[in-house]
Amino acid sequence: MATYTFRLSNTFVAVSVGYSNLNVRNKGTVSLNEKLNESSNNFNVELGYKYSNKIDVSLNYKRVNQNDVGLDNLYASLKYKFIENKDLNPYLGLNLGYSQLSWDKSPINTQNNDVESGSFLIGTTIGALYKLTNNLSLDLNYQIDYMRHKTIVEKYPKSSELIHDYLQSVNLGLRYSF
Repeated sequence: MATYTFRLSNTFVAVSVGYSNLNVRNKGTVSLNEKLNESSNNFNVELGYKYSNKIDVSLNYKRVNQNDVGLDNLYASLKYKFIENKDLNPYLGLNLGYSQLSWDKSPINTQNNDVESGSFLIGTTIGALYKLTNNLSLDLNYQIDYMRHKTIVEKYPKSSELIHDYLQSVNLGLRYSF
């Protein structure tokens, strides 16, 4: 039976910034004060472990800031690298975690509206690591995460559900391997 030893030299940290699009649908009859913003910037921090030459596991935090809402995603990621020990390493990943949506402003001026929503998150990532030095890599990726954030908007006698159901992001960042 094989044993596996944790090595600090297999750990890595990464930071990235990017562009996100958070899909929103209005299911109902309430007219909103203004059109909701779907596009924004994001910031991502990753702490990971190189389990093998082909598999990385990590814990990630992504913050998405929009004019209307803020999104905080905390998720685990498993990435499979197709080529090992090359300058360019394409990968495919799976994400699983939790998403918290908070309204920065009310979608309509009433007092009976939800202001926060929590949801499980599942998604996938496709990207590539480009080795700059032995310890530093450039990371470019596309990520899509599915969630189910629902905000109830009531303006008597009408009501609506604002549903944020998926987030697409393109990020560019740096990864430092210890």
